[in-house]
Amino acid sequence: NIFPNPIEDNFHITTNEINGLFELYNNLGQKVKSTNLTSNKTMITRGNLKQGIYFYKISKKGIRLDMGKILFR
Repeated sequence: NIFPNPIEDNFHITTNEINGLFELYNNLGQKVKSTNLTSNKTMITRGNLKQGIYFYKISKKGIRLDMGKILFR
């Protein structure tokens, strides 16, 4: 679960899977952010990501657990 969505600055990821990997891609399919998920709730900072739609993937040991899109305002 990712919230809030749409995102202004920071966002949170809640998951039952610890030691997973969060990856964020732009609309060209380029990876723009990658973070290890070391707890059930992780805060991610937007950094310098521009406004627009991004696609995320959460995986563990190469197995995709979740995917979707998020919107940065």
